[in-house]
Amino acid sequence: MTTRSYSDLYIADAQVNLGNMFDYAVNTCHIPIGKTAEYFVNSGVADQFGKGNPRYVAGRTGCELLWDCLWELNIEQPPYPAALYAEKTPTYWAGWALAYYQWLRCIPFETILTAVPMEQIERSYYPLHEADIRKFVEVMDEWMHEKAVHPQTKNHTHRLQATYTR
Repeated sequence: MTTRSYSDLYIADAQVNLGNMFDYAVNTCHIPIGKTAEYFVNSGVADQFGKGNPRYVAGRTGCELLWDCLWELNIEQPPYPAALYAEKTPTYWAGWALAYYQWLRCIPFETILTAVPMEQIERSYYPLHEADIRKFVEVMDEWMHEKAVHPQTKNHTHRLQATYTR
């Protein structure tokens, strides 16, 4: 049995907060989703979120999560007021689904986002957003497996192209 970083009582809040963070960053602050994911991971906020730090999982709004990421990286906060959208966007869904997947599988965000970029998660919105979250988990598991199964193949290809391997 996998021990999760935080109780299932908090997963709904965590999903909403991460969904709102990505939504605010992309749709209000005009930060590309991949760059937002990079800030999230590089700031250390993703690590704390994934470990179940209550400040990040349930104690901050999505906007405040982004501001924390930027502050940790010494990046000036965008001059946009906090915003929440009544209509949930594909960007919101991508963050919402990512939070669930990370919590369920207990895989660090950095590992997930290295294997499956946020752009790819966001693109899966139209086939998956109306499905049960378990379908998203199934698809993510496949993507994670593909990345884990073939890393040497990519390295081998690069060596061949550089003529180090014959």
